[in-house]
Amino acid sequence: MGLNNENRIHPRVLAGFETEVILADGQRISVTTANISLAGVMIDVNQKDFERILKKRIILDVPVEVDVEFKLPEANDTTLLVNSHCRTVYVRRISQDQYYIGFKFLKINHRFEKAIQDFIQHHLE
Repeated sequence: MGLNNENRIHPRVLAGFETEVILADGQRISVTTANISLAGVMIDVNQKDFERILKKRIILDVPVEVDVEFKLPEANDTTLLVNSHCRTVYVRRISQDQYYIGFKFLKINHRFEKAIQDFIQHHLE
């Protein structure tokens, strides 16, 4: 499943901060966010976490919905705890034990959206 960059509406920026993926059963998996946009986040995972997160997709061939939670850096060395319900929209194998999984934000409150927009704008300048 791919994502055509020419159809991208929102710019994305490199992130590199820790993110928690929260599965439907409450399991939390710590991963790294590769990049972020107003539309969603892409995470960097190893083979084991890839299989844990996408088990339903692998078995049933359906999109996976999870919650993601991360501390978004803000001005003055503060962070904002952001959480959102997301759906898988992109999967790419990078190496034998490394994958990128792209998640689209499905439910995100206005404050979080504004903070992400400010983060992206700051990194595009």
